[in-house]
Amino acid sequence: MANPALKNGYFSLANELAEQFALKNIPGNEMRILWVVLRKTWGWKKDWDQIAFSQFKEATGMKNGNVSRALKAVVAKRLLIESQNGYKLNQNHEEWLIAKRLPGSQKAPKSSQKASKSVAKRRVTKEINTLSKERGVEGAKAPTPREITTAFFKGVLDLVSDKESKTVEAQNVQEFLREVSQMNNVPKPVIWKEVRNFCQYWTESNQTGTRERWEMQKTFEVKLRLGTWFRREGHGTFSAAGSSSKGREIISSTPNQQ
Repeated sequence: MANPALKNGYFSLANELAEQFALKNIPGNEMRILWVVLRKTWGWKKDWDQIAFSQFKEATGMKNGNVSRALKAVVAKRLLIESQNGYKLNQNHEEWLIAKRLPGSQKAPKSSQKASKSVAKRRVTKEINTLSKERGVEGAKAPTPREITTAFFKGVLDLVSDKESKTVEAQNVQEFLREVSQMNNVPKPVIWKEVRNFCQYWTESNQTGTRERWEMQKTFEVKLRLGTWFRREGHGTFSAAGSSSKGREIISSTPNQQ
């Protein structure tokens, strides 16, 4: 018979956070992910923890796909902060991108839904039915450097968190890896290792968890930064676009509707 006791271990939770958990409409699987992070961090008297995907799966009993979706959702909603240090709860609940629960209703106000979606679109690249001008599509809208960077980093993180990822961004990154590997005559595992390190460095959050390192730069063109990164790591005249326009097309493309 279960008989939990404080002497067997516990952690403190501020009443204000408990009230926010009750007030906000946080889906069940996402809430389970939050409890895993709280247990792994505050349960061990620390703010951050490097929690492996397998640990989330074991702790929740959920399938791979459900864990992956829930984990991405809580990060996108700013409930969790993810960095090279691992995961931590974002205690500033005013930054959470979720709406309050209405009395007697499961639906949030339309204004809150629109505001939440608007912010989420800035965090996760929206699917658009256009191609880059570099692909020669007449009348196509060229993606901005920010859209290109967001899509690229999302693709890398999708591949890191879920090897079976089928997102458009992840597929673009995989194609990019193959292309630059061939063009630069560098083994794909080497390219992938450096791309992961590059992504980890530039997506590190600031102390308040509101912006990532790359977002704090005056300008940031991911293909140019990648080229500089590889050359500094001793890969000679490495080009992030390879020796043809193919690599530039891949890294400059934002997801199109499938």
